[in-house]
Amino acid sequence: MRHMLILSLSLGGLVACNLGPNGEDPDDTSDPNNTNGGGASIADIQQGTYVNNDEVTLKGVIVTSGATYDASGFYIQDAGGGEWSGIYVYMPAGLPFLSVGDELTVSGTVSEFYDWTEFSVADDSAIEITGSGSVTVDAIDPGSVGDMEPWESCLVSIGAVEVTGNIDGYGEAELDNGLLMDNQFYNYEAELGATFTDVTGPVYYAYERWRIAPRSESDLEGYVPGPEPEPTTVASLQDGTVAEGSAVILEDVVVTSPAYEYDGEVKGFWIADQGGSGAYNGVYVYSPGLTDTVEVGMVLDKVEATVDEYYDLTELKDVTLTWGTGTSEVSPAVVSDVSDWEVYEGVLIQVVTTVTSDENEYGEFATSAGIDVDDLFFDLSGELSNGGEYEVTGVVTYSFSEWKLCPRDGYDVSATD
Repeated sequence: MRHMLILSLSLGGLVACNLGPNGEDPDDTSDPNNTNGGGASIADIQQGTYVNNDEVTLKGVIVTSGATYDASGFYIQDAGGGEWSGIYVYMPAGLPFLSVGDELTVSGTVSEFYDWTEFSVADDSAIEITGSGSVTVDAIDPGSVGDMEPWESCLVSIGAVEVTGNIDGYGEAELDNGLLMDNQFYNYEAELGATFTDVTGPVYYAYERWRIAPRSESDLEGYVPGPEPEPTTVASLQDGTVAEGSAVILEDVVVTSPAYEYDGEVKGFWIADQGGSGAYNGVYVYSPGLTDTVEVGMVLDKVEATVDEYYDLTELKDVTLTWGTGTSEVSPAVVSDVSDWEVYEGVLIQVVTTVTSDENEYGEFATSAGIDVDDLFFDLSGELSNGGEYEVTGVVTYSFSEWKLCPRDGYDVSATD
């Protein structure tokens, strides 16, 4: 989870000025209804007794989760659970070693992060483990709960669910009860059509949606995988027929580029449907660390992957590759006067164009075709010159808000003079 604002606080202030909004002492035990060890309760915070920037001490609260994936926080609850009982503890300075079920006294500041109430803690000196307690999991039905606000940051189980959308680029999957399942703790396994008999995790609010975050595999019960998708085509990925986040299978495709390497590591390569040419027939396969040999014309019998949009570039990620035998000829689509390069994203093309600039610091040349020729695969120095007309073959890609044409070797660039 990304925090755009970090609230800092002085530990000295926590000790010397730990007062409620009206100047009362939250450690005052004179209230016979105070069942939270003499401190304020999480329910007090969640129901508005304490508000943004108030400094509070919580006593007798129970740890309900391990650290989030970015190690910036964890969840706690009032003993006994129930509505309003949970809150997220945000600790940007680093977390102490805690276990689910630890009982704590913790001092911090109430903060509102984009309508999500958090408890910001300066460092582990503000946390004392005072014992252990029972972790309460409340069973709720989100489909019948009119307002999820009372369950914010509470540890809940939501019963049987079906996954109604593949995991997207943010690690989220739609559930049939209206929640998003999120990878706040770990990268779970799920896909369109998968079902679970029960899902447990803290509920939280971000980007105007309610989410549940399973803490580990044990929070996902009765997993039944969704049906395997029907094979599709590269063109269907690029023309919008297949949605982002979809699990896909491609069969009988051909490699159209060498492997793209960065810092000595293979990052990916481009493919197309065999026998196809023209608009939409090309896509980037993101496969970091791939050790397989990749050469133009090699055939893939099968590609299993997830469709992703990476800064507006369509790509395949989380790929499983099944290589075929032999090779296939790759014919570029001959284009001219292109008004919208989007339809040729990922496609192997050939264009006659005039270079209109010297090589820039990124190894690129501007052209009259409205697309830069880029040195993604090999050094273009000496291949092109400002004012010259060339026939250029290469794959089309998109990065840093610019369209790029990437010749694969010196044979892909020839002067027309």
